[in-house]
Amino acid sequence: MEVLYVKGKGRKVKKFRRRAGSGFNKIFKSRGVLGFIVSVAGFFLGFHLVAIKDRRVFDNHLYNGKVLVGAKSALSMCIPLFSCKFRGSNLRLHLVLFKISSKCLLDCDIHNPIKVQYEIYQNEHIEVPLRFNWILYKLTKMQFIGSIVIDKKSNRTVFVRTSIDGRYFLTVREINSTDYFFEKVKIFIAFILFNVFYLFIKRSVLLFEKKSNRYEESASVLFEEMVTENINNVFYILDKNKIEQEVPPEFQIYAIAKNSIRHYFHFFNSDLFITTEAPGHGIDLRVANFFAVNKLSRKNYKYVFLQHGVMYMVSLSAKLRKAVRYGGVYPNDVKIVVSSIEEAKHFIEDGGYYANNLYITGLPKFDRLQWEEHARDIVIMPTWRPWEYNEISQNCESTGYYKMIAEIIESIPMEEVSRIRLLPHPLFYDSFAGTSLEKFIVKNESYDKVLRRSSILITDYSSIAFDMFGRGGKVIFWWKDKIECMEHYGGELKLNSRNCFGDIVYNKSDFISAFNKADESKERPCFQEKNYNSLVFDFKGRSSRKLIERLIEDGYISKK
Repeated sequence: MEVLYVKGKGRKVKKFRRRAGSGFNKIFKSRGVLGFIVSVAGFFLGFHLVAIKDRRVFDNHLYNGKVLVGAKSALSMCIPLFSCKFRGSNLRLHLVLFKISSKCLLDCDIHNPIKVQYEIYQNEHIEVPLRFNWILYKLTKMQFIGSIVIDKKSNRTVFVRTSIDGRYFLTVREINSTDYFFEKVKIFIAFILFNVFYLFIKRSVLLFEKKSNRYEESASVLFEEMVTENINNVFYILDKNKIEQEVPPEFQIYAIAKNSIRHYFHFFNSDLFITTEAPGHGIDLRVANFFAVNKLSRKNYKYVFLQHGVMYMVSLSAKLRKAVRYGGVYPNDVKIVVSSIEEAKHFIEDGGYYANNLYITGLPKFDRLQWEEHARDIVIMPTWRPWEYNEISQNCESTGYYKMIAEIIESIPMEEVSRIRLLPHPLFYDSFAGTSLEKFIVKNESYDKVLRRSSILITDYSSIAFDMFGRGGKVIFWWKDKIECMEHYGGELKLNSRNCFGDIVYNKSDFISAFNKADESKERPCFQEKNYNSLVFDFKGRSSRKLIERLIEDGYISKK
């Protein structure tokens, strides 16, 4: 905690206490007055006028500033243009210039805030976020997308964007199809068509999975049930090549090819998204298109979050889960499907949601859980690590994620190695190509089919553990890196030694013992069954129907 001394009335001095990351509130206020950020020959160039209101006692003019992009320093200058005192405050206007190469950002975090760091007193610093044009932001309340740099060699796109409160970020992610000019033209055409026909057509109901590129999990199960129940205007977004391969013939007419004008049109026309992912997956993950971004950021649509799995691992109170708490990326009237009262309490107590945001109906995909009687495979499937997202694409084998999996495989008896099936997180999957672990990776097969043939799942904090146990398999939780990972997440695990439904291991020795026990035993301990049943209720295969009934009752959908 930091103590800042501020002038009060007369000669009195007030003390303001500010916790790290709490912003400048009463002490410092900054506004982006006018400026822009452009890309030239692979460099991002910034030109910005910044106004600062400073109520500290120190009469330093804050001229020694530098620009930070995430953890990287940009080549920058802060030129003072104007300074005066008004009612106990120092008012300043600075011209901030900076330059940074897109290539030096390729291994950065996904979202990198642009800040101006000032040295204020005896080597102490403050960081002022660089903000979008304050007047224009107040008038429009829009998010803006700036220059885009596409690096095909590294399969990375770097682009300028503003947040919902007007702060500047440089985002680094994989190249999306919508980054290219031709797709932008199609999106614009669809946007125009939507506005032309807005008054003459009914709103669409869209279902989709990760990157609109999969036909599995709860969205596919619910989609088929909704079509069977004759629900109005229901469509599923999917890659064109997978529609004929994976969607049953009787449902293909309701499937829309991803990246078609029809897809973009229904994206804008939709007033209800139903998915296990964030709404942005209905067009492209972290889309960099002005029209799409503002459709999503305005939140003038309904949203039903089906969840990948039971959300009872890393707490919703964790720092890295801020976006999915109440008031984050989801509309405030979001409906979230949960599997038990205990999970609902997690959303209420740690996520800030209300009881009317939650449907305790169970996940639709659990209606169709299958498991082969003589399953023998050993599947390794840890969750992803957001802090290693870009690093793993540049140097996979140096990351903690890769080293963890390698250590797990080394701990499995040699005679059982042939049974190993590796399923890296989808966002990390491509990074394992060319590594020594690639031979273990399951290719061109859904995780659902892999789990059907597996008797043991080894994971860290992935909700896939609930899927595996629900089928009848056994789970081993590898928590060797738990303390380090929780520091990155900025939170704690909801699952612990008292409510866990699998063996917890912290080192190789524990793992070998737990693996041998799980592999030799046919039955699961009674306490594990009890713990699982307290977190996942048995809905007798009727979760999809119960959810549809609730959606009709609340007026989200209707029958033909």
